[in-house]
Amino acid sequence: MRLIYRLFAHIILVFSTETKISIGDRLRYLLDWMIHLFPFAIILKLGGIWFDNNQTFVGVFFWALLGNMIVGIIRHLWTKSFSWLQFFGKNALIVFCLVIMYVSLELLLIIVGNFPAVEYFETTLQATTLMYPISKILKNIHILSNRRIPPKWIMDRIYNFEKTGELDKIFRKKNL
Repeated sequence: MRLIYRLFAHIILVFSTETKISIGDRLRYLLDWMIHLFPFAIILKLGGIWFDNNQTFVGVFFWALLGNMIVGIIRHLWTKSFSWLQFFGKNALIVFCLVIMYVSLELLLIIVGNFPAVEYFETTLQATTLMYPISKILKNIHILSNRRIPPKWIMDRIYNFEKTGELDKIFRKKNL
């Protein structure tokens, strides 16, 4: 917090006209301010570029989290096991884990470069990131509907995905 106050004071001193501050001190204050804020500016810029390229994913991600929260509340109220502490704790943990996992793997993609396998990996990464809250939604709906919705074969694929991570088996057509 002291750093924020110091940087705020420095920027005020740089542009102050009421006190006699030497040009050297003003330049030192400005340089100190720029050095401390430059990393944040880069992070915000990269985050903005990433967000522009992934708006659809971010929107779906937050809708999936919201859906998971709503269906989870309904299920736990229905089973009389709802707790605000568990609700906030578990959802905060889900958000934290998914964000850390996704950001870490996204950083790996930046290092690896741009070639066709990276696009496939990025798509798989986004799909698997979304599968966690979506699978929880489906499980809760399955419990609420007395195991009628979604059908058993879909739930078997969801449980199999959680065990093996084989995303392609979820989307294969059911053999009739």
